[in-house]
Amino acid sequence: MGAAEKSFRFEQQVPLYDAAEVVVVGGGPAGTAAAISAARNGKRVVLLERSGQLGGMGTLGNVSVFMPVGNVTGIYREIIAEMLADYLPPQEDVSISPQYSPFLLRHYLNEKMKKEGVEVYFHVDFVGAVREEGRLRAVIVSSREGLRAFAAEQFIDCTGDARVAVECGVPYTTGREEDGLTQPMTLMFMMQDTGKPVTPMLPEGCEVYNDVSDLPQGRRLYWERNGDGMLLVNMTRVKGNGAKIADVSRAEREALKQVFSVAHYLQRNGFETYALSHVPGQIGVRETNQIQGLYTLTEDDVTSGRRFDDVVAQTNYEIDIHSPDGKRRPTSAK
Repeated sequence: MGAAEKSFRFEQQVPLYDAAEVVVVGGGPAGTAAAISAARNGKRVVLLERSGQLGGMGTLGNVSVFMPVGNVTGIYREIIAEMLADYLPPQEDVSISPQYSPFLLRHYLNEKMKKEGVEVYFHVDFVGAVREEGRLRAVIVSSREGLRAFAAEQFIDCTGDARVAVECGVPYTTGREEDGLTQPMTLMFMMQDTGKPVTPMLPEGCEVYNDVSDLPQGRRLYWERNGDGMLLVNMTRVKGNGAKIADVSRAEREALKQVFSVAHYLQRNGFETYALSHVPGQIGVRETNQIQGLYTLTEDDVTSGRRFDDVVAQTNYEIDIHSPDGKRRPTSAK
């Protein structure tokens, strides 16, 4: 019997580690904001994060630039005011796009959770849900101490992959309707200006890029905005679904090779004094699963500027879809 045809039944009594009024699963931008909001509403909040840092792709994936979303409001405005005060616009309806240190954001979010009274647990990865009488009663995590349970009155799924929701049977979709393909993954990295020529280095097994058309995205995309010689590079691209074991495993290997190839290209094309200085520990994932909610935002809603009475977030950023087929071309709105 092949591995794909075989399954096992696993049962175990799992000790309760902690209980709260609200448990948030996932410590990215959505999870940290949800935890802050719940705590400010007088709830005891537990935040569960599978890695060792908060911030999601903004720290783990080194996506360390805030894109110009057209407004700076709510908790996002607080973050800018407290961590990047020089970029804070006087009005809320002004776009900013600051490049920031993912290391500073990591520290800032730790301190922010402490100030807000949110209990954060790191290295706890969601593995299952306990449901009773149609309600979610506890989530099971894999921790350094083994399997542990966290109980709550309310759970908020901020995993990025809808892991909790899917486990509970919530309907969901993956990728675009016609073929299920998701937007490709990208491993962003940093290069540092050393002030002197560096010797380009290309490890074995990495491709040589000579022209822009050779690059994975077919373009040059980077930021250097803080006057400290730190170049943030977004030029890799790997096709696949970041929620699939095989896809993300292949993507991690391929993206790292692309990092070395792109850095080698830049060192020969305008960045001769820059050395590769930071590669994050995991690839950046743009898209995996989407739950089928009560309403799905449409392209017409976005382009027409439709307003909703039950609004919970706002932005006027463009429709930015990276080609799911992974081909070398810029982003599009299709």
